[in-house]
Amino acid sequence: NQIAPSFGLMALRSGAQYREANRTLESMAGYFPGTRVVRGANEPERIGVVFAERPIFHVLGVNAAAGRTFEPGDPTGTAVASDEFARIRFGSGPPALGQTIATDNERFTIVGVMPPSFRLPYNTVRLQGTLAGAPVRLWAVVDPPANPRTAMDFTVARLKDGVDRAAARDDLHAIASRLAASSLDTNARGLCIALPMGRPNSLRPGPPRLLL
Repeated sequence: NQIAPSFGLMALRSGAQYREANRTLESMAGYFPGTRVVRGANEPERIGVVFAERPIFHVLGVNAAAGRTFEPGDPTGTAVASDEFARIRFGSGPPALGQTIATDNERFTIVGVMPPSFRLPYNTVRLQGTLAGAPVRLWAVVDPPANPRTAMDFTVARLKDGVDRAAARDDLHAIASRLAASSLDTNARGLCIALPMGRPNSLRPGPPRLLL
């Protein structure tokens, strides 16, 4: 198994504090990429799995093409599959719903299938920087870090209606200053804000959707 390390400008610590203290964000969610080896009747296949907090699809404003995306009460192991993975493994989207994918030490239950155009991480279907460069096949529920010093590789957030970018920057920078004063390890530059723009089921290059 492989989990990408949390480092660099996009790694955000103290996510719970940002979530609780901000006044400008509707919702936020962190995620990190990894790879897993799927076992089954076919030859073992290494796939990309994006582990994401439950609000991720709400933040991005995207819906499943079949089934649903994550809900607040979903346990870890709940997963949404890519359109290609569902077609290769089960013929199409609907037959994939409820299916269990077994890896070396985890089991993922598919509750939804995304549209063919959906991409997360953005602009790629490969997990750059991982040894295998495995195609992203699943997005799976992960709990928020219990330790505030544990970073999520990426964090995205959605602005509240009527809030502009400058107000969000000021709000988040104020939180970062308070966290720094309290000696909590944080990184204010690691939070991206998903603007309410673009088509609901498509994340493709175009006008900027992310801030900070």
